[in-house]
Order: sequence, then structure tokens, then C-alpha cells
Amino acid sequence: MMIPFDSRHPFPIEAITGVWRFERPAGHASECSSTPGHLLHFIQQGAYRVTVSGRARRVGKGDVIYYHQSERVRWESLGRRVVFYSVAFHAPRLLPPPPETRVLALAPLAADFRALHRDQLAGGPRAAFLPYASLLRILFAVHQKAGEADPMVAQQAGWWAVENQIREKRLFRTTVAELLMTWPKSYATL
Repeated sequence: MMIPFDSRHPFPIEAITGVWRFERPAGHASECSSTPGHLLHFIQQGAYRVTVSGRARRVGKGDVIYYHQSERVRWESLGRRVVFYSVAFHAPRLLPPPPETRVLALAPLAADFRALHRDQLAGGPRAAFLPYASLLRILFAVHQKAGEADPMVAQQAGWWAVENQIREKRLFRTTVAELLMTWPKSYATL
């Protein structure tokens, strides 16, 4: 039996742009921007304090941190070595979880992050298909834990495009009138 295609939910991931496993020594600190698109970190070992777009949090083993569209990030080790997986991907139709749910305790995803990293490194057909399967399982768990009813709501996607451009162009003190020159929408839409 064929399952009908639901046009509200086309395949959300356009590309996985990077998969890494990082190790940071105790006492390490850094400040940077997250990658364009979506970025997930899974803390395998250790703990640190992360500040994303002005929100400071403690993260540790088993936590997933969700970054979206080149956010400013500062993190500092809490005195222990930190090991984490990182996956960057483009999914323009996929909305990120709300900012208050961007750090989630999801220790059971450790095996999925390990598989994603392993399969991406394998090359060939394994790298072409299996990392996407792992990433979809991860995203399902993240959005389910964040309480998202439908992370692919088209009406909100338009605003995310505007917000992404504001971040990328650093237009933090812009007016609605200035935004309307770049994005031909109505005042009510913006």
C-alpha cells in the first residue's frame, strides 16, 4: 500500500553540510558564530557554560544544543574536558525550536549522533543515505521534546527568512519601513 504524500511535510533537509566530533581541553573558552542554517551539538562528555544570543545556560553530558542561522555563541569550559558531536545542515522549511527550548536533555540520542558521524565518514552509498536517516531521528526527538506541534508551518517560515537576513546583515536597529524596502510585505505581515 502506498502512503500518500503530504505536501505540508516535504523532505525537510536539503543538505548536511558538516559532521564533526570535537574535543576541547579543560579551561577552554571561545566566541564565534554558529554556521548558517541549522546546527546541533550533542555533549558526549564534560560540561560548559554557553551563551547564545544573550541567553546563558549550563550544558552537559547528554544535552543537545540547537543553533539557528549564524547566532553569536560564547562558551567556556566548567573545568573539565569537553567532547561533543556537531552537525550542520540546511533545512530552510524547518523551523527551529523556540529559543527557550534550544537546550534539551536527550541522552538517548548518543547512538544516533555516533551513527551519523560514523556514516558520514564512511563515504559512498552509506554516506549518501544513512546520515540523513540518523539526522531525521534526531530532529524528530528534538522537536517532540521541545513540544513542537508542527515544526514546518509555512506561515511562520516567511518571518524566519526575514529574521535570518536581519542576523546575517546585522540589521539589529532597523525599522519596519526599512525592512519593507528589502522584503515587499505589508506592515501587518512583518
